[in-house]
Amino acid sequence: MKHLAVLPSTLLAASGAAALAGAPPQDLRPAPRPPLMHAGTLQIDPCRVASAALLKQVLQAGLPQLVPPDINQAGKHLNFSDPSILNVACPNLNFKIQLNVQYRETRGIPQFQTGGTLTIDSGVITNLSYTSATGNSTISAANLTSAIAVLTNPQITSLKIDRLPGWLDPPWIRECLNGQHADWGCKSVFTTTHFNITQYVMLYLAQGNTL
Repeated sequence: MKHLAVLPSTLLAASGAAALAGAPPQDLRPAPRPPLMHAGTLQIDPCRVASAALLKQVLQAGLPQLVPPDINQAGKHLNFSDPSILNVACPNLNFKIQLNVQYRETRGIPQFQTGGTLTIDSGVITNLSYTSATGNSTISAANLTSAIAVLTNPQITSLKIDRLPGWLDPPWIRECLNGQHADWGCKSVFTTTHFNITQYVMLYLAQGNTL
């Protein structure tokens, strides 16, 4: 009869240790860590992602934001209405708009009413929001969050109204549209006006472009 060889206990122990030294079972392996993500922002010229003609449509749709509420004090009334775009230019997006203006004095003598136009010229910049892995600042269609265009340094370039009181000049109106002269009911429309162009940026990125 043949006898099976018996391995010494020290050899068995070494063999077991070698097995334990190998790769652990799958369920004991630590799960891989996902890459760290962060939120980022980037400013771009809107003309990089769309033509002036397309951007004009977006700006026109958002113009009602630039019409302030009626401004009144002690029988003096200033009203704006009917905003329209006069010009949109690329690159370095800039646009010019016109508002109708009406001024009335309803106390004292004489009482009168007059009207005219106001022209505003402003640059526009787009703030992009996105998420990405740490160290990667490339923006693609997969990680874009939003694209919001805002005014940059708007200026009143023309004010054409007959019989306008001397104090009611372009600097005063600009201050009013920046939120000063609260006693008149002025609101800051320049800083709150924005235009959502996310769909245009997304279309640009979906074509394989990056920012």
